[in-house]
Amino acid sequence: MANIFVLEDEEIMSDLIENTLEAVGHQVVKCSTIQEAQELFEKEPTNFDALILDRNLPDGDSIDLAKELQDKSLLSKVPIIFNTNLSKPAQILEGMAVGAFWYLTKPTTPTILQALVSNAVGTYQVYRAGMEKQKLLEGMLSYLNKSEFTFHTHSEARQLAESLSLMFPDAQRALLGVTELLLNAVEHGNLSISYSEKTDGLVRGYFHQLVQERQSDPALKSRKVRVEIDKKPERTQIQIQDEGSGFDWREYLEISPERIFDPHGRGIVMSKAISFDKLEFIGKGNIVIATQERPQAAE
Repeated sequence: MANIFVLEDEEIMSDLIENTLEAVGHQVVKCSTIQEAQELFEKEPTNFDALILDRNLPDGDSIDLAKELQDKSLLSKVPIIFNTNLSKPAQILEGMAVGAFWYLTKPTTPTILQALVSNAVGTYQVYRAGMEKQKLLEGMLSYLNKSEFTFHTHSEARQLAESLSLMFPDAQRALLGVTELLLNAVEHGNLSISYSEKTDGLVRGYFHQLVQERQSDPALKSRKVRVEIDKKPERTQIQIQDEGSGFDWREYLEISPERIFDPHGRGIVMSKAISFDKLEFIGKGNIVIATQERPQAAE
């Protein structure tokens, strides 16, 4: 299914991660030191779909490796999952600050690890697909300044996100955020999938089935997500509105210690921190406005 890199110096933990991921079809490449990892990345910089990093290693802290990878264009977008004994809130925030997709503390629960890796790989595949289509679409989209779209389904959200991200000043930054916000509008908005339902579905492996069942529900399948995008010389702004009952969005603007180890729930935080310069929810939370400024306008 995917190629996963594991940096872990404890042999028992390394073997546990390998067996856990190979059981669901992934291929695993392992290293036990930062130096080995650096040498491998120099030889095979495009071979991985996700990276799982321990922090306490014989030759240093992999936080430094993560920062180094951010400067390598071929690896900077590959999702990183830290898996470590360092579990203080400040250490968790340190990991998230370098762009980690997620932060786990040992001992690792196999089902959580499988769900997180699946989620990370899926996000990265959306990113890669969007970038591959960019050259085909960017010429046409350069003439589009303002438009409105409506869609219904989970798959339509992903497809539309790939195109809409190209209208932002930094398409690579925007793709993650646009994708997360459109998926949230479908899943938690129109399909009324609660946070706990998604958690259980991801951990137990039936989340996609749950989405399909809700999309077939007569009471829900006619609901639409409405998207308006407005591109101006100084910024691009997107407004997303679903037909759900809303949610308390304030809980999801920052990293929550209570949810840090769940296999989802970081989309709004990451959108705010990485993809957009401004993120604003309106009223009951079923309308969100996200803005990305052009560099010259931000200065």
